[in-house]
Amino acid sequence: MGPEAKKKAESQAIEVIGFEITKCLVKKRDGSIAVFDGERIEIAIVKAFKADRGYKSNQELDPFSAKESKSISAEIIQKVLEQQPGSLDIEQIQDQVEMSLMQHGHYSVARRYIVYREEHAKARTLKHPNQELLAPE
Repeated sequence: MGPEAKKKAESQAIEVIGFEITKCLVKKRDGSIAVFDGERIEIAIVKAFKADRGYKSNQELDPFSAKESKSISAEIIQKVLEQQPGSLDIEQIQDQVEMSLMQHGHYSVARRYIVYREEHAKARTLKHPNQELLAPE
């Protein structure tokens, strides 16, 4: 990301689940910096709940699981926003998702999330075998 693009990203304000985020940047696996997008956390949690509950990707979650995914997502987003700007990388955020799912008693959902994460790490390694930054630490 060039200096102008970074400056633009830093100055953007986006709203995620009622929180206004300014200058909340995250270090990606390839070392680039991106504006934090809390919606991606909720999408990942919803996918994990769907996989655990046997839902198809186009099916709506049951009310309890939908409420839990929103609540856990909001909690994680709040924790991310409390961090110093630029102090988080994507792996730390994903670790937080795992821990939060388990703290809320959703062990099987957390396991689905962990397996999904591992599968994507393997795919990244196969796609970019010479780039160590793409593999999780």
